[in-house]
Amino acid sequence: MSDQAVPTDERLHRLVDPPAGRIERWISWLADHSSPVLVKEIRQALKSRSFLLTYMLLLLTALIWSVMGMSIMLTEGLADAGGILLVGYLWILGFPLTIVVPLTAYRSLCREFEEDTLHLVSITTMSPRKLIIGKLVSALAQMVIYLSALAPCIAFTWLLRGLDVFQIMFAILLAVVGSASLSAAALFLASISRNPVFRIVVLVGMICGLGFVYFMWCAFRVAIQAGELDDLSIAFQMHLFSIFLMGTSGYLLLEAAASTISFPAENRSTPIRIAMMVQTVAMIALGSGMIAFNGFEFGAARDAITVGMYTLATMAIMYWLVMGSALAGESSVLSSRVRRSLPRTIIGKTFCSMFMPGGGRGYLLAVGNIIGWSLAALIIGMWPGFREMFSSLGNGASLWQLFQGLSDSLQGVTTSLKSATGIPNELDFGFTLIGLVYGLFYLNLTLLALRGLEAMSVRVNPVLGVLLLITLFALVNLGSWTAHLLYHIAIGSNYVDDYSVFLVPNVFLGYQQFMDGSLSVDEQFSCGLFAAFVGLMSVAGLFVSSRELLDRPAAVPKRVLEELQKAKRVREERGESIEDIFAERLGAAIAETTTPESTFENPPTTLH
Repeated sequence: MSDQAVPTDERLHRLVDPPAGRIERWISWLADHSSPVLVKEIRQALKSRSFLLTYMLLLLTALIWSVMGMSIMLTEGLADAGGILLVGYLWILGFPLTIVVPLTAYRSLCREFEEDTLHLVSITTMSPRKLIIGKLVSALAQMVIYLSALAPCIAFTWLLRGLDVFQIMFAILLAVVGSASLSAAALFLASISRNPVFRIVVLVGMICGLGFVYFMWCAFRVAIQAGELDDLSIAFQMHLFSIFLMGTSGYLLLEAAASTISFPAENRSTPIRIAMMVQTVAMIALGSGMIAFNGFEFGAARDAITVGMYTLATMAIMYWLVMGSALAGESSVLSSRVRRSLPRTIIGKTFCSMFMPGGGRGYLLAVGNIIGWSLAALIIGMWPGFREMFSSLGNGASLWQLFQGLSDSLQGVTTSLKSATGIPNELDFGFTLIGLVYGLFYLNLTLLALRGLEAMSVRVNPVLGVLLLITLFALVNLGSWTAHLLYHIAIGSNYVDDYSVFLVPNVFLGYQQFMDGSLSVDEQFSCGLFAAFVGLMSVAGLFVSSRELLDRPAAVPKRVLEELQKAKRVREERGESIEDIFAERLGAAIAETTTPESTFENPPTTLH
């Protein structure tokens, strides 16, 4: 091949030379680091008939509502015409964001299973997380397009009376975060829908569920506009709470979807457990802040924080009861790749090991959260007594006086436990204590059932753990009530409404009788025995599950270390950017395919 210079056409420089402007360089960096699936998904989504039809209907509906709204405003002379128009626009925007976008994301991932292209993608260097994020960002791109179509109309409502800019911003933010969370939920459902029949069932259920969510969205916007929420701060807090709840839930579902389609030998549990902890801490921190703000506003900050912490701790117990059942269903057999990443220090084995895969580690993480949040609520409730005790210690009080102060604080908690307040009026630590006992009881029952199935060579999984929890919860509560009825029939008693020892495992009747303070001495003794039995079950479960913390990390093979070091050394030596690599390959391709007779105006076929 004769030596010939590479053509220096302006179009070739655009392909080879790096961008000159700052914005162009940022866009180029974003394109290089984006998932390849993102480009494919955006192209397919924007060329689909469903997108074009939805977009045209969106514009048509917005035009019709604009004409109708302006006509109503001019005819009736309404003072809050901006709020009324905004509600209509949010209704119109909510339909594609709530129904169309999640269904498109669901069908996008299901198509990978139907066409069997997921296996081809899995053998490339692209991780399953990048695949899921690419499909989610594609859904976000559709949201931006739908939102941009209605942005001028929504901005016009701010010029009218009855609105401020923060109401519009939080309404749009809630719509976008909610749509992203629903899309993440749709991707998770698609990742577990491997069977064609089950896929259709899930699709029908999604349509019904998304329709209900859209109805609730419309009702929520109407309630705010109608003044059902008298204080704007309450509406702001509801928006903020919904944004945090849906955002953290979407993050958790996104990690769950990525782990579902990952290789079995990969560490598929650590990102999910981190997402669970992030959601728990974020929601409790936000809930505590909101409760403290409202308490200071109404002049009852101390009582509001105490009662609110009891409520949040009880919600955390129920959350980790369900999540702990799912985590306990994981297999305890770890692959060699996962064993290489196990913590090697004592501190790492004690704390970080609970975030590694394994049913026992998941049980330890759930029990730690259940007990930890309960103790946090107890400390906050007893803090006035502790503060008085510490102040007495600083004033030189005797040991007996300190003990008396602590006893008075415990007596206050005991009185709170026996108070007949009831759920609708006030929640105290009794609710949290009952949640702690029954949460550990049903979690230990689920763990026992899962270990029994493993002993019978039955393959367990997180879904089976949740199903076992639901089944055991129903069987225990129904069985205790049945045993209670049979006992009264056997003794010939007509007082069926009385409490008996058979109702101790029943969480609903147990809470009612305990908070009413109508338990006799024998019944209180039975409840104490039940609590002690749950404590023994928890100790046994902790002892059995803690053996997984003693697993030794596997040694990294010498071949793997050499390959990692070689790859790192090559990257450091070359230090090439994506533009350099592309220019080198493009120049080589032109040099191989260019002949003396060829010109740039008639390039080779391979360059098209």
